[in-house]
Amino acid sequence: MEPIVQEVVLPIVKTVVLGLLTVILAGLGVFFKQQASKFKNYLETQALKNKQNLLWQVAQEAYARAEAAVYSADATEKKSIAYGYAAKKLSEQGIDVTADEIQAKIQEAWIKLEGIPEGKKAKPLDVNLPK
Repeated sequence: MEPIVQEVVLPIVKTVVLGLLTVILAGLGVFFKQQASKFKNYLETQALKNKQNLLWQVAQEAYARAEAAVYSADATEKKSIAYGYAAKKLSEQGIDVTADEIQAKIQEAWIKLEGIPEGKKAKPLDVNLPK
């Protein structure tokens, strides 16, 4: 009986066990690949949130700096000062944003810090700044 077990059963068991291990390892590979993709997406999302938060903080700071630096200046000059400050600060931080993004955040900061109620249109700070 033992020779039959060694000749017939053991090869079948080895084949089945190796097949199961192969399936399990393949499943783990797919699982880890999916998790790596989700983790990459999570990191990219967090990086974007951090970038947006930093952009918002710099825009508020730029607005406040322009208001404090030249209180009597007109809106165009203040916007130019705020834009220049924000662009420099973001560049120093290694944050790559467009001029439109900077302008939009400074405009948003102006609206929020001036206390303009929602629903009421704020006069846009119309300035031609470098792109």
